[in-house]
Amino acid sequence: MTITVFHLDDEKISYDDRLELLMSGVTRTNEALVKRFWLAGGYSAVATIETDSLSTAWELTNNIDERWVDNREIVDLHGPVDPFGRRSSMVNDIMSRDGVFYIVQSVGFGEIELSERDE
Repeated sequence: MTITVFHLDDEKISYDDRLELLMSGVTRTNEALVKRFWLAGGYSAVATIETDSLSTAWELTNNIDERWVDNREIVDLHGPVDPFGRRSSMVNDIMSRDGVFYIVQSVGFGEIELSERDE
């Protein structure tokens, strides 16, 4: 089984919108903003990982002892990779497993209804 990880794309979302989303994520997920950004292409697929565990996908997409892009469980990196790697997964990023979407929350993951979209 695989999980696809989507990061909020800093280049596609204004600073003010990103700040609003991050601040709302401190206490709760602001689903309306997440859905708006998702539909507007504000999230980009960054990796597909060989695992069925959201927690494992989270761990494998965090820069801990090394660049996460070098983890062997990563079966596909989407888009170009900077020589320094990529940022770690964080609150309000999205993961998809078996067509079900999950948002990274301050603690754990919450299911969120999002439509499939063409990348």
